[in-house]
Amino acid sequence: MCTTVRQPPGFGDFLRGSIALAILSLHKGFSLRLDFTHHPIGRFLREQRPLDAVPREVVEFFNDRAALLPSFLDGLGPTASVAVTTNASPDMRLLTDEVRALVLSQLAFADGIDSAAAALARTIHDGDFAILHVRVADGVATVAADESRGLIRYIERRIKPKWGGRLAVVSNAAALKKELSDSCGLPFIDTGAVHLGECSGTEADVRDTLIDFALLSRAGEIFSWSNYAWTSGFSTWCACLHGIPFVHVQLQPTWGERLERAVRTRLRPVAAALGLTRRA
Repeated sequence: MCTTVRQPPGFGDFLRGSIALAILSLHKGFSLRLDFTHHPIGRFLREQRPLDAVPREVVEFFNDRAALLPSFLDGLGPTASVAVTTNASPDMRLLTDEVRALVLSQLAFADGIDSAAAALARTIHDGDFAILHVRVADGVATVAADESRGLIRYIERRIKPKWGGRLAVVSNAAALKKELSDSCGLPFIDTGAVHLGECSGTEADVRDTLIDFALLSRAGEIFSWSNYAWTSGFSTWCACLHGIPFVHVQLQPTWGERLERAVRTRLRPVAAALGLTRRA
């Protein structure tokens, strides 16, 4: 549960904070237990050890308060036990294999997740392959036509020359994933996806989202695009934890697409004034 920020932190936020805590624990000399008791992914982990005691309070360090986390930990006594939750950004200079191992040792998926991801990986290629992760904003079914065209161009001009057909798309937008896969002659990864911070997805949705993550963790390279101003933490921190080369995809619209977008933007207020806007 998160009470200090409006948007529930997603799985990427959880991973980012876990990596930051792992770094702090190794440098400050305290033990770290990641608690998935009330997290949607808890039922899909290989081992879920209950906490020794249920915490009376969980101290939150999100966004601006994340900077207070190190000093808070420094102020604890030598025998103190505390429950915290955070999306603090880790100091990447201190990210080591020991840090990765500490987090991954407590994030081992059940065999059903790993076997499903392994089966999907074989549909892409028996050896090394790449994944394009396309993340659209929550509640958005697809993207603008110029963005889908831009993604197709990026696949054909930037990814395929290196990886050929050893590539697949994963996305929380099913129709867009199908369009990109069909247009570029790629195997279709038939999984759903859900925002894991919402706690409202079905068990099948949560399972599929974790299969996507496990598939990403097997990739030889991850390309990541989102239609908002930052990269998806889902794929960013997966690459970080598994030491996978990561590319932040930035689309370059053609002049025609720039003109089309400019005209569309300028005409929107006029259409609204004339009552020509599309109704939901």
